[in-house]
Amino acid sequence: MAAVLLIACGGDDEADPNAPEALESAMARSDYTAPTLSIESPTKLATHSSLAPTVHLKGVAQDDKKISRVTWATRVGSGVAELSISGASATWSIPALPLLEGDNSVTLRAYDAENNKVSRKILVTYTTNPQTVTTAEGTWTTVADENEGFAVTDTRRVRFGSGSAWVERTVNGAGDCTTNYFGVDPSPGTIKGCAALTAPAVVPTDPGTGTGTGTGTGSGGSTGTGPTTPSSGGSPSVDPSAYDPAMDAPREQLPAGPIPAGALVLAAGELRWSDPATWGGSIPGDGAEVVVPAGRTVVLDASTASLGALRIEGTLRLAPRDLALTAKSIQVSGALEAGSPTEPFIHRATITLTGAPAATNDGVSRGLLIQGGRLALHGAAPQPVWTRINDHAPSGARSLTLASTVNWRSGDTLAVAPSDFHGVSVTDRVGMTTVSGKSVSLSSALPTPRWGKLQYVTASGMSLSKDDSYVPPAAPAPTILDVYSLT
Repeated sequence: MAAVLLIACGGDDEADPNAPEALESAMARSDYTAPTLSIESPTKLATHSSLAPTVHLKGVAQDDKKISRVTWATRVGSGVAELSISGASATWSIPALPLLEGDNSVTLRAYDAENNKVSRKILVTYTTNPQTVTTAEGTWTTVADENEGFAVTDTRRVRFGSGSAWVERTVNGAGDCTTNYFGVDPSPGTIKGCAALTAPAVVPTDPGTGTGTGTGTGSGGSTGTGPTTPSSGGSPSVDPSAYDPAMDAPREQLPAGPIPAGALVLAAGELRWSDPATWGGSIPGDGAEVVVPAGRTVVLDASTASLGALRIEGTLRLAPRDLALTAKSIQVSGALEAGSPTEPFIHRATITLTGAPAATNDGVSRGLLIQGGRLALHGAAPQPVWTRINDHAPSGARSLTLASTVNWRSGDTLAVAPSDFHGVSVTDRVGMTTVSGKSVSLSSALPTPRWGKLQYVTASGMSLSKDDSYVPPAAPAPTILDVYSLT
């Protein structure tokens, strides 16, 4: 019986200019397993948009034995990628692949030592005249259509959406114009795109070394004793005596003796909001678009101006003092913190959102949006949380006498529950101006009266006076009739 060997030869849909000239003998080959090839940067998507005439492609190729080369081919030309081989895996890079205006189909192929190969394609669109939209914030330049990758050359605000519905994040380098990348779909069911703001967002600068008024030099992210004025391009001075080696960071100089409650001590690497050097020389003013980037911690030690959008990708920590944070909207993918479980925030923090809402409540134009981040606000709980009033309070009363001593604070709001039948009167909310022991002064008159005297069970019936000689029947018979509550 004769043996017949059949060899099937096939080709790609495109010619490969880097393929070997001659085919190896099928009988001599011992490896028929093709490699794998992936594109990791600037996007893992099948399409990418570029505003530059070149694109930097990077990825990984793997084989059961060894990768020999990775090639590329476009209508411009062809070439071989740079390889960094580690065993059966190799990272490949094409630093500056040339593009023609319009669509560029890039075919990538990975070969092993036996010339087994695999191919991948990516469509890169080079745009020389992108669409722009000018708003009060600046000029937005289209960088990608939905489901395309994109790249920006520095830290930029990039928005994703369409019409008047957008969600933003700060990008430095490559990104994807997708709902998954931005964390929310601002306009479900519509065709969306991505645009970058021409002016870079305001971000904290790296703490550098600079000189300021007074003596000595200091870290650009700290302040010295008392009010200081930074010199041009510099930072406030730091008195060497204010340095605490244990903290490995300068801190504000404190008077001799115990550290006063509420004193601000910076941890290593933390930056003050009020320090112009934190922002490269100028504290963010009204309308500023502000970003706290990942890896940075900024301590809010002074109330903000009326900001534009505030993005917290790193950490914004409220200092232990009365503060006001005002912005059109706040998006948190990092952390917004005030106090801790062991050291609660006992001051007054006011967060005001000023953005103009869209026609529908999109949760973005004016909102506190947590996108994979953390909102940790630890306040001090009032003690007690509720108590009784200890005397009648007529309509128009400006003070209350309580049954318990409280630690409530002036300026807080008090909810006074009704003492009448259900539905006849309602809970009143009034502010407290002063609090002392069991006495509370109110910021406005109590709208409706309250019954406050306790009624006691006595041997002869109910009485407003307590009878200590009365012995109630078997428990749990009550000895006090409570006809109201105060919460």
